[in-house]
Amino acid sequence: MISCECTPTPSELFTTSCICDHANVRAEVLTELKRRVEHEIPPGYKDASKSDGGIGDLLIWLTILRLGRDRKRSLVFVTGEEKADWQHRSGGRGIMPRFELVDEYRRASKGADLYIIQMSELLKLLKVESSTIAEIKQEEQRSRELVVEHVECPNCGSTVDVELAQAIGSSALPKCSTCYTKFHVHRGSDGVFTREMGRNAVRVDGQEEVLVECPHCSAEVSIFIGKNVGDSAAPVCVKCGERFLAHRAQGTTVFARPRGRPAATG
Repeated sequence: MISCECTPTPSELFTTSCICDHANVRAEVLTELKRRVEHEIPPGYKDASKSDGGIGDLLIWLTILRLGRDRKRSLVFVTGEEKADWQHRSGGRGIMPRFELVDEYRRASKGADLYIIQMSELLKLLKVESSTIAEIKQEEQRSRELVVEHVECPNCGSTVDVELAQAIGSSALPKCSTCYTKFHVHRGSDGVFTREMGRNAVRVDGQEEVLVECPHCSAEVSIFIGKNVGDSAAPVCVKCGERFLAHRAQGTTVFARPRGRPAATG
């Protein structure tokens, strides 16, 4: 690390006045996580399929709530997180914090406001040089497009690191470094799942009614879709009027994505 007289040290930047550790014990956090997942209370419930059960987002949120209770001031959360259990989305992008989060923070802080912005937006507010902001924006765009997911090979059970776009409906075709076989990786509304290549299943006739989240306005939409993996539908959202695509993934998972956005391939 390069240091000079004008560069503050980490100990000078991260003092006890700006570091907060939530006081919840592990059992309490796990109980709260279970409650939120069961009732689909943001944030974190959409990460229930992850290895940590979505507890990472909840720990961040509990810390934010503690700051609100202790300081009773409006808070700006700087993050690149744009998932639907943090922000209302439009056109595949986060546009504002979920109303549930705004309300919960307002109650915890006795009336203060919650904002969620990206680093480039913060730098713009601080009137940082435009070239620096442009560089940060470019990195934010790259981060939105690809993230590394740790998945289990469906053939041998080994852990495989896969670069996968963050958009719902994205897919990749990695090769396991242990058994050297390729397999499919897909991102659905309930998380990331895998399946073997060329696996054929007995088809089931008929359709069923399911609820999906509109990828344009986040409204719940009732649709009819086939019961087989790979079945699709192109419903219209009754709230915003936009048509989108819905796909049947592994198990009972149905996910939605905007039209005209091809899935990434690896």
